[in-house]
Amino acid sequence: GREVLDFVHPDDRERVRGWATLGSRTGEARMVRRDGSTFVMEAERIEMEFDGRPAAVVMGRDVTRQLSSPGHRRDQVRPPGARRC
Repeated sequence: GREVLDFVHPDDRERVRGWATLGSRTGEARMVRRDGSTFVMEAERIEMEFDGRPAAVVMGRDVTRQLSSPGHRRDQVRPPGARRC
């Protein structure tokens, strides 16, 4: 298997690594597809326990189209109440 960070754009990896240590629950990062093309993913992390050990579930969605649409505002991409890191 591959590490999740293998799919994060190299220029965004350090920032993504920092999300966990900063306690961030949401963020945006450029991701790399198998064919090498990139897209922007908005992610949310939920911390929990699994088999008595700390674990996290990360859910993400491609927001590339929303970010590139004319007249968009960054706060329109996030659902109400979501914070940007």
